[in-house]
Amino acid sequence: MAFTLSPERDRNDANLMDQHNNGIGAAIGLRVRSFSEIEPAVQAQVLRGAINARDAGQVTWLPQERWRKSQLW
Repeated sequence: MAFTLSPERDRNDANLMDQHNNGIGAAIGLRVRSFSEIEPAVQAQVLRGAINARDAGQVTWLPQERWRKSQLW
């Protein structure tokens, strides 16, 4: 059986950002007590986020000029 690496396993800046932010999302999922608490918790984290954040608990993103076009945005 052959396995292929997930695109997020590549060690480029965008994938490292995704992995970092996915970890924050997973921590939110473990912390909240109900489904209705998820959206406010995520929104609070995103509002606290920053470009190239270095804090392990802070959402990070690339500068806008490095964003790729996507079907979702």
